[in-house]
Amino acid sequence: MGVLVNKIFCALALLLSACLQPVDDGAPAAASDAGTRDAGTTPDAGSRPDAGPVLYGLAKRDCGPTDGLAWQFYLSEVPVSCTTPISEGFYVNLWTGSLDLRTFSLPAEGSACLCGAFGDDSISGTVTIDSSSDAGVTGRIDATFHSGAVRHDAFQLIVCPATPLCG
Repeated sequence: MGVLVNKIFCALALLLSACLQPVDDGAPAAASDAGTRDAGTTPDAGSRPDAGPVLYGLAKRDCGPTDGLAWQFYLSEVPVSCTTPISEGFYVNLWTGSLDLRTFSLPAEGSACLCGAFGDDSISGTVTIDSSSDAGVTGRIDATFHSGAVRHDAFQLIVCPATPLCG
């Protein structure tokens, strides 16, 4: 059931973000579109030698598979803002209403998807929340996917204000 729900989330996110993609008029992006770090900088991924780059992204409130509150993370290698969603990429869903500072188990407490033309769902892993506020979330993800892909990434996310109507 969790894999089907995650595939539906990925498909809906791809369709929605494709409709919302901004038109590139060649003008430089406004300072508010720069995300939480300056473009072109890659902070230290920490002490893990196998860690990938620190990923930027968005954290949005969502509805989980049982129609309770959840969180969806959109992860990207470039800065993003709440008005420019990611059309393809790395998605994480956590089936929780609050982002407590702890480690969540995949797939029991959430899911991850490497979404492109086809979704590649996680089969195991963890998401650790290191800090959480109304403005941002930082943490780490370690996940293995059906294709055999393995991701070890740190993330730094902007929280997009929204409260979905679940239930």
